[in-house]
Amino acid sequence: IQTLSPAPGNIFDATEELYIRPDLTVRIKEDRIVVISNKAGRPTLNFQENYFKRMQETDDKEVQEYIKDKKNEFEWLERAVNQRGDTILRVGQEIVRRQEAFFLEADRPLKPMTLKEIADALSIHESTVSRAVNGKYLETTFGVFELRSFFSTSILSSEEDGEDVSTTMVKKQLQKLIDQEVKSKP
Repeated sequence: IQTLSPAPGNIFDATEELYIRPDLTVRIKEDRIVVISNKAGRPTLNFQENYFKRMQETDDKEVQEYIKDKKNEFEWLERAVNQRGDTILRVGQEIVRRQEAFFLEADRPLKPMTLKEIADALSIHESTVSRAVNGKYLETTFGVFELRSFFSTSILSSEEDGEDVSTTMVKKQLQKLIDQEVKSKP
């Protein structure tokens, strides 16, 4: 009886396990932080050049105009995909540059950082940064992080150094205190 499954139909389940494929990877080489784009996550576009050339040989001007338009559309789409990948890389590099201590030292708190700050640094619109980080992940030697998780607002510190603290770090500290508290006497 112990070898029987309470859900025997599961062996026929064809659903794949979902894995996060990071879009960017952070590596430390010779005391420098390097951000690498994982192009495996980018869509691959292929243009059938042989087919295009054969279609160009037709005498029908309408067909020639049509395939010329389609080639232009393909080139535009290819540029857009490459530009999107470049934007994600640039945003990732700026995040890593601003959060350098987090990537170099274990358990280093994140600095407060907003989408607008990254947008201003890269001379792009804030909504472009928002779309670039949405659903994108960054792989480090100590885990995979959603790019959006690096953004938070700041709270003024009462410490002597006067350095602002991110709301994310305040929440982590509060959670740590709650976890350490005696459950029978909160």
